[in-house]
Parts: sequence; structure tokens; C-alpha cells
Amino acid sequence: MVRLILGRAGSGKTARLLNLVKKRAESGKTGQIFLVPEQFSLNAERALCRVCGNGISLSAEVMTFKSLATRVFDELGGGIAAMLDDGGRLLTMYAAVSNIRSRLRVYGGAVLRPEFLQKLLALTDELKAYNVAPEDLLVLEGTGGALPDKLYDVACISGAYDALMTAELKDPADRMKALCRALDGSGYFRGRSVCVDGFNGFTGAELSVLSKIIQEADDLDIALCADGVTDEDRGAGVFSHVKKTVAALQKLCARLGVACETDTASIPCKRFARPDGDLAAVERGLFDYTCEPRAAETDGSVALYEAESLYTECEAAAARAKALIAQGLRLREIAVVTRDMESYGRTAEAVFRKYGLPVFLDQRSDAAQKLPVRLLCAALDIAANGCSLNRMLRLVKTGLAGVSPAEADELERYALMWNLNGAVWLAEPGFTANPAGYGAPMDDDARNALDHINELRRRAAAPLSRLIERSRGKTARQRAAALYAYAEELDLAGALEARARLLEAGNPRAGAEYVQLWELLCRCLDQCVLILGETTLGDAEFAELFRLLVTQYNVGAIPTGADVIAIGDAARMRADHPRAV
Repeated sequence: MVRLILGRAGSGKTARLLNLVKKRAESGKTGQIFLVPEQFSLNAERALCRVCGNGISLSAEVMTFKSLATRVFDELGGGIAAMLDDGGRLLTMYAAVSNIRSRLRVYGGAVLRPEFLQKLLALTDELKAYNVAPEDLLVLEGTGGALPDKLYDVACISGAYDALMTAELKDPADRMKALCRALDGSGYFRGRSVCVDGFNGFTGAELSVLSKIIQEADDLDIALCADGVTDEDRGAGVFSHVKKTVAALQKLCARLGVACETDTASIPCKRFARPDGDLAAVERGLFDYTCEPRAAETDGSVALYEAESLYTECEAAAARAKALIAQGLRLREIAVVTRDMESYGRTAEAVFRKYGLPVFLDQRSDAAQKLPVRLLCAALDIAANGCSLNRMLRLVKTGLAGVSPAEADELERYALMWNLNGAVWLAEPGFTANPAGYGAPMDDDARNALDHINELRRRAAAPLSRLIERSRGKTARQRAAALYAYAEELDLAGALEARARLLEAGNPRAGAEYVQLWELLCRCLDQCVLILGETTLGDAEFAELFRLLVTQYNVGAIPTGADVIAIGDAARMRADHPRAV
């Protein structure tokens, strides 16, 4: 039996599912599954324990599609030894297109460009999400025009990419397909009840998994955020996408011969303190352009502020949070939401800390922007393209290339004074111009200053020269080993550990991110060796691949306390029952 529970946000759909789980557990039902999206799993576990009690873990468990796959593989087999991460997938795609580049009709000239590789990965994910095999793309072959040739290229690339997968390494996009194979004929869901919550839609691969549940489970209850079944807005409404999901589920049930019942909640929204207040009116009418205007009187539940700048805007939010806390709200009951974390995140964090308000920034940082990663990328750029002034300054100003930040400033002043480019950075005798400037006498003080500047240059240049020598005309394995040796010679691991300890006192988030960087860099080099191995790469080619590889990773931190204000992006953040937003 499949039941679709529909309703607007806050109409009690989740509460209804949780009460169903509780009622079934009290009747002795075990093995229940509460299936939610990845970002909702922690809040779902809290809600399950809050409604059903701590003992509910004996009868029910919160899962995601990913954790469900892991559980099934552990119990039934058919799993995958290791999944490629985003960096590994990028390198695998590079290897795949390198093998079949000569066969491509349209994309042969652009296929090795790193940015194009990312687009190919996104396209491959989309195809696998909807169970489209490479051979399915050849249906227009022989019909003429540009489209069949493009589809042929995509089919070749997708097939070559899949062919590189081994028993030990698999694409995570194949996880749902592997899960369906493991579930075939297993009866894994027989006798179970499954509740599904928090989804707006399902991919074709996820629908394949749901079809297994529909055929075997005693009950399948799915909560979806929609105000009804019929899409009267013809695809242009707020709930149109979800209503397409409803129609797809009904069609799936009809195909499998399983009854599908639809229950639309008609009760007012329970989420707001005042069901007829301003906030509830905004929820009902924000995207309803036929809604009657509300009277001018307000209850204070919605407030609009106009600020002169981003910083002033964050100050207004912090002042409001301070006032709410004085009225008795807990920090964790306040959420700060933005659509632009890149612009607002760091400023909001600084302003809230200025007001003495502990915050957790729900944002992951791009690893490529961290100093250790910039150091290695700069070193590879120099090995590939030579010692230009800007490249060398980019290297030494990381403070990790053998000279401290203060010493890097000395080098920068001297190099900018004489516009130093080329081999003079690496070859002896090195710098010879007077540190005092053009026309100044080369006295003892000037010679001592020049010796000091050259000593700084040697400390940065010696490891770099050895990296260049070890990397010249080598395979991916040898280049990765050379880059690791360069990092070891600079004691990069020790420098990261020291910097993390230094940051922990004033900026715990930044300290936690630096702790992760050495392991991340080692993982990048391991991926190069594992996937590209004996592939011969040019200097510029390896430098560009490594640069793009590290952009596939990011670093983050978990909250340092339970009672903090969460600041996050509206598309990513999942606040747990906030009382003020």
C-alpha cells in the first residue's frame, strides 16, 4: 500500500509520518525506515527521538539513499569496494577522453580542456540519474545534422568513462544502479514499513529503488510539499514540480499494480505561532498573484529593514538577534538565512562575534583558496611557465615557501624595485642589483643587505629547483612523487599543524579547516597516481590538471557548541525548528 501525504509547508506532514512510526513501533513493528535527503538526516534523527523516545532506535532508523545502499551492500553483498571522489572522477574523465579523442566528431578539439571535463562529468551524472545508457544516445545515428554527431560523441565519452571503472573503484553515480541489482529478488523490504520525507522530486535511479520498496514493503508513506494533485498552473506554479513527482509516483504504482492513496492535508499551517498572522499570510500569498492585499495593521511577525550597506544590514540582524535573546530566546532558536553566502557569510560572522553572539557559519570553503594549495599550484605554474615576477611573488607570499611573511615582504620590495623575471631567481649568483636602488653606492651595508636578500631567495629557490628537475618530462606518478617531495622538504605538514594551533584560539573554524588540508593534498596526489599512473604529462598539462583537481574539494567545520546561531544559505540550510529567522 502506497500513501502520498500532500500539504503545504508546515501543515503537519512530517509530524504525521513520525506519529505513524511511533504507532507502528508501539504495536511491535520493527525494521522501519525513515528515508530523507542527506542534508535533513540529523534533524530527522532528532525529531524521531523527540516524538518517539530514545528507544525508537530498536524499531526504526533514519536513512538516506546513500546510507540505505551502504546497509544493503553490507547485509546482502554486491557493494563497491571504494568510490571515486570528485577529484578522482575528474582524472578518470581525463583519462577516458584521452583514449578516445581521435574518434570524436565534434568535441575532439575541446574535450581535454579542464572546464569542459567538468561539464562532461555533470552530463554523465545526469544521464546516470535517469538511467540513460550510452547506447540509448545512438537512436538518431544516420539521420543527419549536428545533433546525432554530438550524441555520438557523448555516447563514446560516457562509454569510455564507464570502461575505466574497476571492481575496486566505481563512480558514485552508479550507486543507485548497484543498489537495485543487490535488491533484485532479495526481499529486503518484505515486512517493513517505510516513510519518505523531505524530497521535492526523485531521479530515475531513485524511482527504481522506490519501485523495489513499493513491491515488497507492507506500507510506503511519502510526504510531499504540494497543495493538491492537479497542476492547475500548467507547470508555472510554486508546487508544479512536486505535482509532477506525484504524477510520476502514481504512474509507477499503476504500472506495478499497487494501490496508491492520496491524502491532501487541508488544515492551516502549524508552523507559525499565529495561524492568521502576517507570517502565515506571507506563506499563503507570496507567490499567489491573485491574493487579496492584507490590511495595513501588523502583528510584528514580519519586519522589513532597509540598510545602506551589507555591513549595516548584518549589524541590524545582529541587533535584532540580541533583542530576541533578551526576550528569552535561545541562540539555537535563531537562524540567519541569506541567498548569497559568498558576500554575506564572513561579514555576518564577524559582526555577530563583535556583538558577542556565538555563531556557526554553515559554509564550506574552497580548498583551492587556502595558502598550502596556492603554494603547490604556484610551484607547478613556475615549473611549467617559468619564473615571472608575479608567479614568484605568489609563491613566496604564501609564507610557506621557506620564507616567513615578513621575509617575503623584503623579497617583494627588492623584486618590484628591479622588476626581476626569469632564471635570475633560480641560478647563481642570483640577484646582483643594489638593494638601495639605482645610482646608490654599493657599500658594505648594501652588500650585506644584498647577501641577506639572496639568502632568502635561495631558501625559496632551492626546493623549487629540485621540484623542476624531478618533474621534467615525467609520468603522472613521478610528478606526484616530486610534488610530495617538495612539500616534505618545506615541512608543509608541520607548518599546517602549527598554523592550525595558532588559529584555534581566535578562529576555531579556520583552525579546523587547516587541520584537514594536509590529508586533502595527499588524497589529491594519491588520486593522480591511482588513476593516471604511468600516463606521461607535460608540465603545463599537469599544472592545470592539479589546479582543477583541488577545486573539486572543499573544507568545513562542525559547530563548536550546541547553542549557537546558525548562518547559512537558503538552498542548503536546514534549521531545526527556529523561532526567529
